[in-house]
Amino acid sequence: MERIVSRLPGSANPRAIMADLPTLNLYLLGEDVAIPQANEVWVSSTSPEQTAAEATSVGRYSARVTTIDSESGAALIQPVVTAMRWAAGGAIVLGVLAILAIAAALASSRVEEVQVLRALGLSRRTQVLNRLLELGAVVVLGAGFGILAGTAVAFLTVRNLARGAIPNAVSSVPVPIAFELWIWLLLMTALVVGLAGVAHLYARRVRTELRDDGRGAL
Repeated sequence: MERIVSRLPGSANPRAIMADLPTLNLYLLGEDVAIPQANEVWVSSTSPEQTAAEATSVGRYSARVTTIDSESGAALIQPVVTAMRWAAGGAIVLGVLAILAIAAALASSRVEEVQVLRALGLSRRTQVLNRLLELGAVVVLGAGFGILAGTAVAFLTVRNLARGAIPNAVSSVPVPIAFELWIWLLLMTALVVGLAGVAHLYARRVRTELRDDGRGAL
C-alpha cells in the first residue's frame, strides 16, 4: 500500500482502490484470473484541451474523451445553480413588493400629518424629501440585514445542496462558493429599477396628499 487518500479521481465511492496496471496484471496472472480488457486510458498532459482535441480526432476508436473540466461535476450541479439564480430573482421581486407595501403603509399612516406640517411651514418639496428619506432608511437597513443573513445562509447551506445534486457524492469533495458578478449586476439593476419605480409612486402619492390638504389619496 502506497498511500491512503480522502478520494480518488473518477470515483464517487468513498471506498476505492487504485493500482498500476502492470502490478494488477501480475496479480491476476498469479491468481489464474482472466485479465480484464482495459476500458480507460489516463493521460497526463501539460495541455489538457489540446490533448483531448487530438484524442477526439482519432476516428479509429469510438472513445469518449473526458478532462478535469468536463468531469468536474459542474454539469450535475447546474440545476442547483439555476435554481439559486431563480431564487435570487424571486427574492428581488418579493423585496420590491414588500417595499411597495411599506411605502403604501407609510403614506396611509401619515395622511393626518400633512395639514399640521404645512401649518408649521414645511413646504411640499420638503415633505416629499423627508418621506423619501424615511423610505430610503428602511430600504438601506433592510438590504444590509438581508445581505448579511443571505451570506450566512449561503455558506451554511449551498455546499450541502450542491453535493445533494450529485448521486453518491463524497463528502470530502470540495464545493467552492463562487461569486457571479454578472448575475449580481443584473439583479442589482433590477432592484434599482424596482426601487426607483416605488419611489416615484410614493412621491406622487405624497404630492397628491399635499395637493388635497390631507383629505385625499390615490
